Amino acid sequence: MPNKGKPDMDNYQVLFENAVTRTRKHGLRVPHIDYAPTRLLTDDFHKQFPYKLRDAVGNIGVNELLLQCLSIHHRLLPAMRDMLKSDVFFTIGWMRMLDSDGIVKRLYEFDDDWVATCLKQGTSGGPTAKLHAWLTLPSMEIIDLSIMTSIAIVHELPEGLGGVLANHADELVNGVRYVPMLVGDDFLRRTGMLLEF
Repeated sequence: MPNKGKPDMDNYQVLFENAVTRTRKHGLRVPHIDYAPTRLLTDDFHKQFPYKLRDAVGNIGVNELLLQCLSIHHRLLPAMRDMLKSDVFFTIGWMRMLDSDGIVKRLYEFDDDWVATCLKQGTSGGPTAKLHAWLTLPSMEIIDLSIMTSIAIVHELPEGLGGVLANHADELVNGVRYVPMLVGDDFLRRTGMLLEF
């Protein structure tokens, strides 16, 4: 699907395509990607999602959302593929957002050097707070189960606990931008970060 809308580097599809290139550059496997022109996150999806989520990963506690972001999204992949009848891509990256004072905050930020170091040396101790993961659909919509709970805990906003972000990546509010860095789970497998279930 050709890029539509914003042609700049904040366009999620441009960032996602860069992440695909970066993933290959690091010698990691990349899933085949066919972009979809139509939205997949319909009203029907939103109605069924809580039940599919429960069936796929069970009842998730707040601490699990904070500490197991990588494995939860990985466990959710098959259920989302089945529910949407579409490919769904495990995506690793970081985020930009505006705080209440209008200052840009970068969450979970990492760069190519960090990726190369992890691939060369591996990691110990399992998943790291340096990474964030979410699911990207071929329509460039995203599903993130953990970020709203993380923000709610940091800012003491109990109404955000357990919230799910599911929307087109270019239509998020309050200056939130997802910055994909790697596509697929090969990086987690090669570095030992993925906790298999």
